[in-house]
Amino acid sequence: MRGKFTANGAFEFNGIVLVIGEGDVDAGGLNRGVFGGMYVVNVDTSGGTPIFGIPKFSFSGNSNIYHNSSAISMGVGLIPVSQIGWRQITSAMDP
Repeated sequence: MRGKFTANGAFEFNGIVLVIGEGDVDAGGLNRGVFGGMYVVNVDTSGGTPIFGIPKFSFSGNSNIYHNSSAISMGVGLIPVSQIGWRQITSAMDP
């Protein structure tokens, strides 16, 4: 998601929550939480070059993030894979 991620009440999610852009998370009393993982990045690309900032987290009440490798694997499996770069390494480049 882009922007600010805000959740409260009986929120439950299984998988990966991607908060990319504003990098701001506000979770108040989720009572259940996130089962999997959360990836938060504050990045601005308005000038054409990515500039990374400091992500913001605000958790209160019974807000929890539970690491669950099965839920993370399931979430990663749903992300379409695409090649964004390629580099050929030759023996002349070896140290």
